[in-house]
Amino acid sequence: MIGHRWIARVRTHLLRAWLGLLLVVVLASCSRPDFVALSGYIPGYVADSEVNTWQQIGQTTTDYVIKAPTGTAPATGWTTIVALHPAGGNGQGMVQAFERLPNPPEALILAPTIADQSGMTYDAAAIITHTILEKIKAEYPINPQQIVVFGYSQGGATASVYAQRYPEGVAGVAITGAPVLAYPRQNAPNLKYAIGVGENDPRKEPATTFAQELKQRNYPVEFEVIPGIGHEFAPQYLDMVLSLVSNVQ
Repeated sequence: MIGHRWIARVRTHLLRAWLGLLLVVVLASCSRPDFVALSGYIPGYVADSEVNTWQQIGQTTTDYVIKAPTGTAPATGWTTIVALHPAGGNGQGMVQAFERLPNPPEALILAPTIADQSGMTYDAAAIITHTILEKIKAEYPINPQQIVVFGYSQGGATASVYAQRYPEGVAGVAITGAPVLAYPRQNAPNLKYAIGVGENDPRKEPATTFAQELKQRNYPVEFEVIPGIGHEFAPQYLDMVLSLVSNVQ
């Protein structure tokens, strides 16, 4: 009888310890800057967008959301925005960020959900994004000369790597709050950049250096420091994307 009680107490303690560990993990994930900032600004579901599931590497499944403009596409095809989310975000949330604008862009928006861009390396995330985009080109009337890649935080890092890896397939790249900044190749002088960062973001200094270096290399660069914010998603970032889109059209 004593043995049974002892076993029961051990099980109870183990259960409490497991629940405590689970709570710590959940709280830690919710306290990540990307998760908190983005979840407060962008809800995670878009009811009227097309959601697709696509298999890429082994058992890794990547969802992507497509929001196409209404009406007939221009003869040259639609301008396209590839929107890359931060840690804790998803493609649906990135699309909805544009949908909530007073004047949403007349552009096709492609937003993949990549589970852990840094864990699989930003290069791998860029490859996945490119493969999805090539698939979409065969299904939608896209203007290959008017593709803008936009990302925030981890998504911004992936966007910078994407532009470095596929300069011939991008007209402009908007990089905001990125932890990693990949310099473009020398053979991409027509690539336009928009770089945004919060005034109190630890990434401000490297973003400033990155923008200055791009200007020295004669790249068209719009650089903006958002006053009064740290590492968080700012509506001004979307304005920068819209400005970049108008510059490539």
